[in-house]
Amino acid sequence: MATREFNPIEIQCHSCGAATVFDIVKQSYHCSYCGNDTLATSAKAAKQDWINKSQANSVQNISDKKSEIDHFICPSCGANIIAKKGSLSGTCEFCRSEVVSSQILAEDQFPVSIIPFYLTREEAKNRLKEWINKNKNTKEARVVQSNMHKLDAFYLPYRIYEGPLKLKVHRTGSSRLYHLKSYLTGKPVSSSKQIDNEVLDFAEPFDFSALKPFDFGYIAGHKIKLQDVENKAMDARINTEIENDSRNLISKTLQAKGCSTEIETNECVALPALLPMYYVDCSAKVKVAINGQTGRVSVSKAQKKEDKSWLLKPIFLTLLSLLAAWFLSRDIEVSIGLAVVLGLIYFTFFEKLRSKKLQRVISRSKQTRAQREDGDKIKYKKTGKESFGSEQIAKPIFFEKINGTETPVKIQFLGIRQIILLSLGLLLFNLLPYFIVLLISVISILTTSNSSLLFKDIYTGLGWLTLSVPCSIILCLKYLGESVYETPIFKILENGRYKKVRTDSAKASKASIKDKKGETKKRVKLSIFFTPPLLWILLAILFLLSGFTLAMIF
Repeated sequence: MATREFNPIEIQCHSCGAATVFDIVKQSYHCSYCGNDTLATSAKAAKQDWINKSQANSVQNISDKKSEIDHFICPSCGANIIAKKGSLSGTCEFCRSEVVSSQILAEDQFPVSIIPFYLTREEAKNRLKEWINKNKNTKEARVVQSNMHKLDAFYLPYRIYEGPLKLKVHRTGSSRLYHLKSYLTGKPVSSSKQIDNEVLDFAEPFDFSALKPFDFGYIAGHKIKLQDVENKAMDARINTEIENDSRNLISKTLQAKGCSTEIETNECVALPALLPMYYVDCSAKVKVAINGQTGRVSVSKAQKKEDKSWLLKPIFLTLLSLLAAWFLSRDIEVSIGLAVVLGLIYFTFFEKLRSKKLQRVISRSKQTRAQREDGDKIKYKKTGKESFGSEQIAKPIFFEKINGTETPVKIQFLGIRQIILLSLGLLLFNLLPYFIVLLISVISILTTSNSSLLFKDIYTGLGWLTLSVPCSIILCLKYLGESVYETPIFKILENGRYKKVRTDSAKASKASIKDKKGETKKRVKLSIFFTPPLLWILLAILFLLSGFTLAMIF
């Protein structure tokens, strides 16, 4: 195969060394060059062995330069910093406590790769001034302006994650647990305890094509911060970041804003690396990070916000109900009254499904690529989401056990059959008095010589709609918003076409319906309709239905 530059993030084929592509369905890495497959566990073991050897080389690289460096550890916050000799003061850069000198260099804290700084300190300050000018009317801009002199450059410790993901997702409003699998590509996570991780996250992405093997020569006056977050805490940190990054993708797939996710990253490879970042801690709530490679600015704000996007659906449905009521009645007072009643139903229902998590407000500049043109002058070109490679999280695939085997499936919540049955059911329920009168009329025609229908006053039956329409909307919201997600439709690809299948969990659920006496739990569930208050509600509906029906006949 042709010789190419080694990429430390990629998973290489164990046979020929070529780059591999992960197959989510087969859960293995496939080499398109020689055709061999490598299991995820084997690929991780091989990559981890390479990382361990590279970390040992990094430690040796630094040890050879001991006479040229200072290594300090802060006993208060745990900051672990290396820099050229004489460039560090006797106080901690983060908590201002007195630091102590250290001669101990732990291999597992050391980087394998590094992305060199592309922006100078002055260029980073100019980039921050641009952000201040665009946000000059905000409180944060004034705070940043007064603290800009404290902007410092660090090579920060990161773990770059690559590998398979397993997700368990619970949708708000449903008791069902969904199993998904995906793939994580080049996700950097800070392993620094003292620096705000969310602010750093908003200053990403990095262009990993610029990754170099770690060498002390890249420091060039900058400070190196080594990992001080324990491995267990790193697991929690990567899980939180993946949950945040995948929230929109999963919410779109499961058609809900409120989802809770459990994530397994056991088979991911974590590459230790140093990435360039300018950082300043302005206040307890305002932090600034500037990507030292791309120039992207990230500033945390003092307040938090709640996701209000759930309001769009009830507002839209309320307006739609208002227009429909006015079109049918041409009476604005009746239309507004009906829209208010239905609006209360919509807002009550969708409020239960909303995500109640408060989110930090973090401002950031647009994604750019820094380039030097006309000599040393730097320019920033706007780029798209995929300008630095593929999406970090691949579109997840659903998996369900079918006949004891974990099988990739296509999920569907509402099929044509359900839509047709729901539409017919709603139509029958809303026109029930008319159908009853029509049935009585047909029986009368067949049993007597009277050939006329029994309708006396068809407009009386319209009163039934004042009860049936709100009930229909409540039942429809209950089914479309909750019940339909309890019994999703699963399909598998067979002969090029999707085929509906019954999963093992569905079979088990059906089998558990029968109890020891041979009676079904469905019958037990019916007993709820014979206990207050549902009993009285059903009796009231039957009474009104009878009244409207008789009023149409007599």
